Amino acid sequence: MSAHSNGSTPSRSLQAMSRLPLFDTLTTEELSVLSHHLRILKFAPFAPVFEDGDPGESCYVVLGGNVE
Repeated sequence: MSAHSNGSTPSRSLQAMSRLPLFDTLTTEELSVLSHHLRILKFAPFAPVFEDGDPGESCYVVLGGNVE
């Protein structure tokens, strides 16, 4: 995986999550707890996010761009 951290902090993660319908049902407290476990990553164009056969140890939410 070719990614780098994008200055992720719990407040940046919380701000990103608050814009997504996926997290609409969570309370502010739940979002706050979850935000401490997230990292915002930036991938180079055409860089793989994961490969076929990789263990399912992460969940990715695309905030911008496209994934094929």
